[in-house]
Amino acid sequence: MKKSMTFKTPDNSQTSKTAFEFFKKYGFSEIKNTPTHLLLKQKSSWLDAWKANPIRWGSEVSVMISQDCVHVTFEVDTEAQMNTAEEKAVWLKFAAHFRNYLKGGSIGDPLLNRLIADNRKARWRYWGWALLGAFMGALLISIFALLRSENMLMGSLLIPVTAVMFLKLSISYEKRRYGKRQQKANII
Repeated sequence: MKKSMTFKTPDNSQTSKTAFEFFKKYGFSEIKNTPTHLLLKQKSSWLDAWKANPIRWGSEVSVMISQDCVHVTFEVDTEAQMNTAEEKAVWLKFAAHFRNYLKGGSIGDPLLNRLIADNRKARWRYWGWALLGAFMGALLISIFALLRSENMLMGSLLIPVTAVMFLKLSISYEKRRYGKRQQKANII
């Protein structure tokens, strides 16, 4: 997932230092730090798929600073992720929180923390759906094996297929539902 934004700031004399302090609080490490360009990275690991906080995933942030504006690019490695609406909401809020912080806000946003907690709950719900899918696949194999009275070793491939199918269906349902909630919120 790649997200870019450009915004004006009143005084860019300390922007590089302020941006570095912000990302350091969230665990990013510095790759390049000059007065006009800041490049930060969150290391990727095999455990990223199990991390409930999307901000801890492997990602890169590039901050380009000019006289009166700042251009920020967030590039998040979502290859091993579920790519849910909740995860996207966390990253969008994180980007907005950074913009507000540079304009004089404080570090630590209660809404961002709530979105991370909601993401954690949603991940458990998605894993529950995947387990239900695995159970349904195992049940179908057992019934088919009883009816045919033979060993269904190849049929055991149905277990991960149904698990992934249930996971994908639950994620797409939640994305549609989340999109409708966003549309309602924009109307009100």
